[in-house]
Amino acid sequence: MPELDVPLPDDFFQLPKLSPTDVDRYREFGRRASREMLDFTKLKGGRVDWALHSNNSSVNVYVGTQAKLPVHLTRTEVETTLDEVRDVCMKTTVSGAREFQAKFQPVVLDKVRLYNLTLPTPANSYLYQSLNWSIVDTPLRGLVIKRRDITYIEHHEFMEIDGRKAYVQAMSSIEIPGVPDLEDMFHIIRGELVHNGIIFIETDRPGILELMTVHQNKPNGKGNGAMGNFIMRKYVRSHYQAVVNLKRMIRAHQLSQLTFIDQFRLPPLHTQSKCQVCLKAFASAQKGHCRHCAKIVCIRDCSAEWDLEQGALKFSVRICKLCSKHVSSQPLLQYQTPRETTESISSWSPDDLIRYEEEAYDSISELGDSTRCRDYSIDLQ
Repeated sequence: MPELDVPLPDDFFQLPKLSPTDVDRYREFGRRASREMLDFTKLKGGRVDWALHSNNSSVNVYVGTQAKLPVHLTRTEVETTLDEVRDVCMKTTVSGAREFQAKFQPVVLDKVRLYNLTLPTPANSYLYQSLNWSIVDTPLRGLVIKRRDITYIEHHEFMEIDGRKAYVQAMSSIEIPGVPDLEDMFHIIRGELVHNGIIFIETDRPGILELMTVHQNKPNGKGNGAMGNFIMRKYVRSHYQAVVNLKRMIRAHQLSQLTFIDQFRLPPLHTQSKCQVCLKAFASAQKGHCRHCAKIVCIRDCSAEWDLEQGALKFSVRICKLCSKHVSSQPLLQYQTPRETTESISSWSPDDLIRYEEEAYDSISELGDSTRCRDYSIDLQ
């Protein structure tokens, strides 16, 4: 039996035009799914009797059961704003959704935006609804347990929860026309997202949001029952890792607002024998530059390489702990550091410029990417 190649080609699914009645039905389903998902976030007095599964300094994971299906809840905090997390999480094109999903949950092998039902507007930049298809990997790459695919709605919305402002992203399975079952052709079983989502809620501390994720899935096939529960418990680790990935994506978005110094303007590495952050003597070949402040620092303990984006340009830079920490504690408009008038504000090496030209050229072919999704947000809102 052939294996399904991903990412899927644009013409893999033959999608019919949705009627206004269907669009309204999907929109209402998304709103209802978000409210139901929020009921699962209450640790006490809610729909689930939660038990703490694991906790560390950053993320708490809770487990419970609802409707005979396991459900998992993660809770943590992140230094950011609702606008920033909207910019990170809301992707309305196929390419944007795929890129986000690959960083957030690598276990998802492909994600396709099928229909855009409601696009964000200047009046409501948080409201977005779409219909999607995804394929999820399983242990041993599907050799023992068949891979699962999912058709579902994704609903983004701004709301108030107990008087606190929140950004909610809910996902719930629903049948979508033009997306047939793939089990007979590719041995892929159609799973279900029962209650899934991400919630960011403002706290009483400015710049700090509470981040929660909810996961309740039904694998179907031979994965139901005791085997399904076992599989879902195995994915607890992946739920935790997804939260860690999301927090890193938010930090990368913040760091992308920084200005960076030309490589040819950085001081020679041999001019410093000690790290300018921790003040410890360097081991052999264990030092590098912070591209924001130009300090010479440890490459392991006092700095990190970050994959960042500015417009169409994607690049990697080293940033020290001090600059990274400073970004998370400052408003967006204060991210950029004033420099001498003789110094470039956002400048790149020749290699950076070559990458920029390549990215700019590639982006031309993506200008029509949103046409891959059927857009019903203009004439039917």
